[in-house]
Amino acid sequence: MNISPDSPSGKRLKRYGVSANALRKSRVFAVAWMPVPAFTLPLPVDGSIILVHKSVLAYDAVGELADGSALAPLVHQLHHAHQRQEWGYARYLLRHLWSRLFPGGVPVHHRQVERECYLAARAVEEAYSQERIASIR
Repeated sequence: MNISPDSPSGKRLKRYGVSANALRKSRVFAVAWMPVPAFTLPLPVDGSIILVHKSVLAYDAVGELADGSALAPLVHQLHHAHQRQEWGYARYLLRHLWSRLFPGGVPVHHRQVERECYLAARAVEEAYSQERIASIR
């Protein structure tokens, strides 16, 4: 599926720092056979393919992405798609490969290539947990 930046789903994702260009140049596919919640496959030409496990995505009655903490894995992967566009295909692959081969004792969440993505996903989760806590009170 393509997510338009002007659609309700696109507006929800842009609220958490996803660039409109990343939305335009990324295709999202829901798959059932993945062992991880989501994965970004950078394309050498222009853009990325994002594979998301079916159980992660939630839709509302209109067929748009539902507003909730289920957006976090998709936001994380769309930030990777933005990195791919910003750095270029070869530099994106090289930086991620270098980060995994030579971690230097730095946890995954704090590595330069992952930090921005994890912070964006955490912002989504915290926003919806705060709303949930406020609704309980």
